[in-house]
Amino acid sequence: MAELAIDIRAELGEGPLWDATRGILWWVDILGAAVHAFDPATGTDRAIPVGEHVGTVVTRRNGGLLVALRSGLAACDPASGRLERWADPECGRPDLRFNDGKCDPQGRFWAGTMAYDTTAGAGNLWRLDPDRSLHRMLSGVTISNGVAWDAGRGWFYHIDSPTRCISVFDFDAPSGAIAHRRTAITCTAADGFPDGCVLDAEGLLWVAHWGAGQVVRWDPRSGRAVQRIRVPVDQPSAVALVGTRLFITSARTGLTPERLAQQPLAGGIFTTDVGVPGAPVHAFAG
Repeated sequence: MAELAIDIRAELGEGPLWDATRGILWWVDILGAAVHAFDPATGTDRAIPVGEHVGTVVTRRNGGLLVALRSGLAACDPASGRLERWADPECGRPDLRFNDGKCDPQGRFWAGTMAYDTTAGAGNLWRLDPDRSLHRMLSGVTISNGVAWDAGRGWFYHIDSPTRCISVFDFDAPSGAIAHRRTAITCTAADGFPDGCVLDAEGLLWVAHWGAGQVVRWDPRSGRAVQRIRVPVDQPSAVALVGTRLFITSARTGLTPERLAQQPLAGGIFTTDVGVPGAPVHAFAG
């Protein structure tokens, strides 16, 4: 069972990302409209309001952050919270927002969108290159969630949660192109919905399973679950590895008053040692 790291009670915690340079776990409260900086060494957390729903956050190689906001992609100064808006790939559509994303090993930022009412196929997966050019990588996505890259095998993983599948593509590192989509992992109804994910150093995927109160370590080569970790809340949303310690964000949104009374720690960040480190974390190269 994972234990509580901080009782933060986020509405929709998401997107944890380890920043080894600063010793900070960045994460977002999507509905709380804030980027958070959590220091595992001290247990302290600092919120950076960004003024609108924020789907994910990544670091930049030259300092600062890059965030995926409801209105598009923007650079963010973590000291002041000042935003510099870069691009709006969805052209101001008020029915869509960004949800999850990360940077690939070449420093390109991948982030997906979804409809607020979860209309099937309304979202897209976008790639922002260091020269700020935008590329639509996938269309017809319903709830774009976890992304991960296995550089050794040349694979890219993507989760569209309602499908209960984790897709794998061939990934061409120099160009950023993806091809030959197939299903790596199929989840059952008992598994809940696959949400955020992180790749470990052994090439296995740790996936938060929304609605099932668990994180599962999957072997994408066999499609089998090799380890399950219980989380004391219904809605774990995403994961990050800090050394061998797994950190898990969660959410309160959508829970009935009765369910919230039964799990008052919903929206907290949880942690457990899993004995295997994560794959390298990448920053935006622009």
